[in-house]
Amino acid sequence: MKIITSVLFLSVSLLATSCSGKTHTHPSDKEEQVADTLHITSIKEDQSLKLFIEDISGNKIDLDIIEVPNDIPKLEYAFFRNIDGQSYIFSAISYSEDYRDANHPYINYESFYLANVYKCDSDYRCSYDKKLSNFFGIGGDLVNYDTNEVLSTYLYKNQSIVEKGIESNLFRNRLSGRQTNGYTTNTATVKYDSFYDENNTDYLSVGSKFNVIDASSGWLEISYNKYDQELKGYIRCEDTNLCS
Repeated sequence: MKIITSVLFLSVSLLATSCSGKTHTHPSDKEEQVADTLHITSIKEDQSLKLFIEDISGNKIDLDIIEVPNDIPKLEYAFFRNIDGQSYIFSAISYSEDYRDANHPYINYESFYLANVYKCDSDYRCSYDKKLSNFFGIGGDLVNYDTNEVLSTYLYKNQSIVEKGIESNLFRNRLSGRQTNGYTTNTATVKYDSFYDENNTDYLSVGSKFNVIDASSGWLEISYNKYDQELKGYIRCEDTNLCS
């Protein structure tokens, strides 16, 4: 699956224009207020989703153009946050993703989500922030197609959960580059090389301590001590004190 993301810039004083120099006249598919006088608007065009920052006078700054395979994405949410003096726009798009694997009876059910974070200057010229975008990541609910059992869920489907995530120590440490340690609040399944191979798993009991190597899409890559050795694997953030 390939996702094409391009970031374009225009001065705040300019209108978003087409190649002919004329202002875009397509009606907005969705509008999200990100500040008192600014909105994020989305327009579906040529199998892609175009995102703009728009002020109350109708002036637009190109933010992003997003394309996905076999569907036209839609904007789920977008909001503005100032964190330690730096401005960010947090957003997410969703699209249909009917995933099948001949070796495993799984499907990403209903919608697939892609979270994007943009770092902005004082004039709202914004660029894609790969590190923070990867934190919220991409995913959908993984369901067993034969039994309809939900095997895992994508954590950051809606704005309120993302806003909660922004306030977490896990996110703040990612932003500053500090190490994060945690412990399990539920019995946690540790996945190794394959998320689908039930024979390639381990378990951590409640209260087990670990160090976070990386975090993305509601999963933690961790290191922990067990069987008199240091092991590495992946656990759901929801099973820990860092996302509970």
